[in-house]
Amino acid sequence: MAEAKGYLIDLLTLEKLTFQVNPIDIQDNKSLNVGSTDIPGASHPRVSPGSGGRREISFTLRFFMEDADKTYVRKQIEFLRSLIHPHPSDDYVRHGAPPVQFTFGDLYKLPVYITQVNVKYSQLFNPESLEPEVADAQISMVEISPQIISAADVRSSKAGQISPVEIKFS
Repeated sequence: MAEAKGYLIDLLTLEKLTFQVNPIDIQDNKSLNVGSTDIPGASHPRVSPGSGGRREISFTLRFFMEDADKTYVRKQIEFLRSLIHPHPSDDYVRHGAPPVQFTFGDLYKLPVYITQVNVKYSQLFNPESLEPEVADAQISMVEISPQIISAADVRSSKAGQISPVEIKFS
């Protein structure tokens, strides 16, 4: 049986990047926005929960040169970087950065925006063209949540399983 691979899909162009190697680890952070009010003479401020904070996911992908395509590593990095740039139309920017579908088995099926791509090219470069042969790309993203997700949804694993076709992007 073939190993399952994670992938990213640009939801405006439907271009897909399948991970050459799955990430070793994934960091998934979710926070709660908390408001506070200072009370004169009180020992502590009053705090109250506000809205949920952003869900931020990050991981590192590794790319290796493929024999058939000496520019493979550079092309993959260029695709990743394109996901943080706007999609232009004929004379103006029609969309900001594209929404992206992040899929990693049954764990993640999320619409996200890529917020950062940090690339480290390793010591291996093609001696004739200086094309990179190995690169690590650290990717950060935020979940696009088109609906309110309750604590019960999270506990029942319904959160994060939103199909991108249900989301309207203008």
